[in-house]
Amino acid sequence: MLIICEKDIAARRIAEILSDGKAGRSWSNRSPTYTWGACTLIGLRGHILSFDYPPQNAQWSATDPRELVWVEPIKKLNAPSIVKALRGLAAHASTVIVATDYDREGELIGVESLDIIQEVTKDAQVRRAHFSSLAPQEIKKAFSSLGDVNYNLAAAAKARQLIDLAWGASLTRAISLAPRRGKVISVGRVQSPTLALIVQRDREVKAFKPTTYWELVTRVKGLLLVSERFLSEQEAQAALSTCKKVSETRASVHRSLRKERPPPPFDTTAFLQAATRLGISASRAMQIAERLYVRGYISYPRTDNTAYPKALSLRGVLARLPPPFQEAASELSKRKLVPTRGKKIAWDHPPIYPSGAPQPNELDKEEWRVYELVVRRFLATLAPPAEVERTKVEVSIASYPFSAQGDRYVDRGWYEYYPYVKLKETMMPPMRDGGLVSIEDIVLRTGETKPPKRYTQGTLIGEMERLGLGTKSTRHEIIGKLYARRYLQGNPPLPTDVGIVLIEALSQYATEIMGAEMTSKLEQQMDDITKGDASLEEVVRESRTLLEGVLEEVIAHEREIGGTIRETLAKQDQLGTCPSCGGAMVLRRSKGGKRFVGCSNYPKCTQTYPLPQRGLVVGAGPCERCGAPRIRIVIGKRRWISCLNPDCRKS
Repeated sequence: MLIICEKDIAARRIAEILSDGKAGRSWSNRSPTYTWGACTLIGLRGHILSFDYPPQNAQWSATDPRELVWVEPIKKLNAPSIVKALRGLAAHASTVIVATDYDREGELIGVESLDIIQEVTKDAQVRRAHFSSLAPQEIKKAFSSLGDVNYNLAAAAKARQLIDLAWGASLTRAISLAPRRGKVISVGRVQSPTLALIVQRDREVKAFKPTTYWELVTRVKGLLLVSERFLSEQEAQAALSTCKKVSETRASVHRSLRKERPPPPFDTTAFLQAATRLGISASRAMQIAERLYVRGYISYPRTDNTAYPKALSLRGVLARLPPPFQEAASELSKRKLVPTRGKKIAWDHPPIYPSGAPQPNELDKEEWRVYELVVRRFLATLAPPAEVERTKVEVSIASYPFSAQGDRYVDRGWYEYYPYVKLKETMMPPMRDGGLVSIEDIVLRTGETKPPKRYTQGTLIGEMERLGLGTKSTRHEIIGKLYARRYLQGNPPLPTDVGIVLIEALSQYATEIMGAEMTSKLEQQMDDITKGDASLEEVVRESRTLLEGVLEEVIAHEREIGGTIRETLAKQDQLGTCPSCGGAMVLRRSKGGKRFVGCSNYPKCTQTYPLPQRGLVVGAGPCERCGAPRIRIVIGKRRWISCLNPDCRKS
């Protein structure tokens, strides 16, 4: 029996569980395998096959980007040693069990392996193990009730690969060739409309013109009450003069009690949004979640489900939590467990929940923070609602209405288990409805309306989900790529000059790729392939036809696109002024690929400075000490300003 896992770390854990710790480790073509009895288990490294264009289409100058639309990609081996190992193991396998992650990508990875195996033997029986966590009880259950491989699910993933390759390669090539600067300007079916969201919000913020308003403020029994806003200072001053003549009035006091329902279970989007609020980037949060999953500590982190399945033992999960959470788990276990449910229900995987019990010293600081976030969300979904008393006080002063309101938590409920929400409580003074109150003072206060909020990584992922951009498995990766390609910078994400000009060019000459409708429609077509209502060939053909029209528009306006992007790239590469000749110090690369700063007047001026080989660098003005340019360096969360002159830095 041959078992196929997606990664070696998962293979090691599954082998340990199924063999009760008796599996022996050996090597096949430099690939680790695990054997016990008649069973052999091998872990892959993700996709062992991928698609690429034939060699004759690899040279950019030799192939018109439009030709790439209809060129049939060829299969490329990503891991030759693993492929050799699979072929060798297949010769002795009467049964093959696919035990990759159960989603589109995982199913395709499994099918890729089967394609290799069936080159050797077509007689092996093929089965599928479905699981949502690497907890021992679930793995044993999955292998005792095997199912079938879902070839439609794999076909949907394959269609996405083919479509993304065609759109990304052809448009990237067309846009990159337009400026004729030898730089790759990446364009993608999902990344470009995602970047457009950031650019559009940036435009809205920059174009926003605040409106000044005035409001009257008074105190009644120490409570601050505010009037309605005035858009005219003259009108506000007149109201102030009138209100100052009134010394007392009667208060209207209304109290209401409401319940605040606990949050739904974590799906991938909600989890990433919560993690980014803790200061962990979306891509980093998913990396950590995947590590926790393969170690058996949380369930599969790529899920659209927000309803626990009936088969999940909620009390069993509570009982397995590690000591830091046992007191909270014990409290909840005394209750009738009625978990919250969200609107999204899927049947491939449950919501994210804690499936194992690490000790704090078994995880690093970030891993523990993510694990604790998952645990506390699980606890919150089983907790009672919070009860909030809201008090609203209204008074009328010379016919002008003033009001204030505040909340008091009578019962904190689920907030006791989920401390990531900052509760706002207002101490309201005792006040009787209809009682006479004295007006302590009235003043005029000025304010301005605020611009729209910029996207955070969390809110951007939420908007991508709403618009159908990407999938639960890829949204965080798309944001990471936009940073890596210098289209985004900072936190919250801001568009760079190149990001802005790219979107402006695409918005004018490639409108189809800028809207969410096209990629959202594709997601629906992926679902249709999964259900068997559409074929891979039909969906890919339709997408290529659409791409052909987009490319014609882009190439027809190559000169306009190239000129704008060329100017912006030149500006982005300038890091300051040369202290020797006054020329521009620009980012360059050596023949070996290392980056440095050199003068634009080379070879007349040979002034150069070394650069760090990692991170984003942008100009930060001249150094006050030596006059050389300074740069701002950004590597992950770290950012600092440094003078380019090494002698200045040492002094």
